[in-house]
Amino acid sequence: MKPSGVVLCVVFAAVALAVTVWVGRYRAEPPKLLTGGDKPVEVGPPIAPTGPYPKAVVDQTSHDFGVMPVGAEGKHEYVIRNEGDADLVLMARKEDTTCSCTFGELSKDGSLKPGESVSVTLQWKIRAPSPRFRHMALVRTNDPEHKTIELVVEGDVDEALRLLPGPTWQLGELSSSEPNVISGQLFSTVIDKFEIERHTTSRPTTKVEWTPMSPETLTSVKGKCGYEIKVTVPPDVPLGPFADNIRLMTDIAIGEEPKHEIAFEIKGMRAGPLEFIGTGFHAEANVLMMGEFPAAKGKEAVLSLFVRDLQEDLVLKDIKQQFNSVEISLQKDEKFAGKAQRYLLKIKVPPGAAQNRQRKNSEKIDLFLNHPGAPEVRLIVDFLAV
Repeated sequence: MKPSGVVLCVVFAAVALAVTVWVGRYRAEPPKLLTGGDKPVEVGPPIAPTGPYPKAVVDQTSHDFGVMPVGAEGKHEYVIRNEGDADLVLMARKEDTTCSCTFGELSKDGSLKPGESVSVTLQWKIRAPSPRFRHMALVRTNDPEHKTIELVVEGDVDEALRLLPGPTWQLGELSSSEPNVISGQLFSTVIDKFEIERHTTSRPTTKVEWTPMSPETLTSVKGKCGYEIKVTVPPDVPLGPFADNIRLMTDIAIGEEPKHEIAFEIKGMRAGPLEFIGTGFHAEANVLMMGEFPAAKGKEAVLSLFVRDLQEDLVLKDIKQQFNSVEISLQKDEKFAGKAQRYLLKIKVPPGAAQNRQRKNSEKIDLFLNHPGAPEVRLIVDFLAV
């Protein structure tokens, strides 16, 4: 006989139980003890005291789906056969399963005649990352030798795409004479094929290229498909800390997400003939930490700026700020007798309204100078005026 349709929906999140036909006549209550204390009440279809009996047969009770990405959906079909001499009755309860079950197209009493079979489809959707997933649908029967049948779906969950070396790529100290190149990989262990459709960068001079990974490289990372990513930063970026945010748009559609994007940041530092020294200044990131102070009073910081490889005086030609929150002035130290020139760079937060210029909201300052080796320098000022 052609298998009838039965659907067992397996979902990571709890789903309400929906039961049809004969199964709906069973009350979804946990087992209760008899008042006399003899034994627990039997749960499941009644089993005849004497034969003939049904015989529930399932060739496979567990399915390993391998590896699937978060947001993906899958299904697997089982078949339950009645190879006994009496009707096989099937029942499922929400209380003793980790999934919801819906029976359909069974006979009116929810049973299978001898020789009949019914298909059971487990459907699941990956809603959250998990190193190992295992859920089951428990089916109760009136077969005395198989009172319960546990149907299991299990596997590993991985992100749709993996990015190496990670969300932040460190360039280190940038060269001022030749392009700066850094490479990585974007690949998948669960998707057979995907394409990178386009990319965006926060700095227009940054160049991003990609080529398919070789079979040998894919094998080394246990990937199914992927790309070698190459990022090139020109040598003429402004002095100071460098950062660029890159986004790769793919053609992967997972669940409700129309297009899967991967974002990462590249960071580096371009040193030069200028050196800033002062209290609260962190040279590795060109950040001046001014701390917290009353907005009504304001605050001023002074950095020593040492200049090399410049015969004439240093001139501050222009200043650009993201929030225009500080005042900048540059004054030469005429008494300094060293090989380099020394200047005093004053950075003042004038009295006024409260400002939060910390972390991502910090003030970004670009200084444009007459130095051929350092025509542009970026400083970051971090403070909280309350």
